Amino acid sequence: MPADRQLAVRVRVNVSGARLIGYVQLPAELRISDWLNGPEPFLLVSDDDPSLSDQVKTRSRAVLKQSISYLGAVEEPTNSVKRPNGSFQQVSIDLRNPRRTVQGELFVPEGRTVAAVLNETRGFISLRHVIMPDSVEKYPYLAVRLEAASLIAL
Repeated sequence: MPADRQLAVRVRVNVSGARLIGYVQLPAELRISDWLNGPEPFLLVSDDDPSLSDQVKTRSRAVLKQSISYLGAVEEPTNSVKRPNGSFQQVSIDLRNPRRTVQGELFVPEGRTVAAVLNETRGFISLRHVIMPDSVEKYPYLAVRLEAASLIAL
């Protein structure tokens, strides 16, 4: 797989309680949470799939990553990032803005604890099989900004 290959991933982004739906360009060798935890302060969200045509002008928005509460992939990204050995732990996260609860599975690498994963120095954590009990929303994958969480129950 070439290192410069990009995937267009359709996402829902919650920014300070407002929802933005669009596409982001993701390097094929990265998971969305790895990319969100990268050094770039902004995320570019386009209205249309940017991989379809260079001829079509689409509206894009630069979103400050620190303003994102969570970001969900509408479809499962098709990249094949290898995951180390480990297991998934069910967690429930109470968010401050918007005020809601997110439930999903957090990956915990072998030999690590949930606390160790949560205390890593990164801004976003990845959850899979995510539901929001007060809503019909479901996500195959959700990246949650840790600073947006007020409580994480195991």
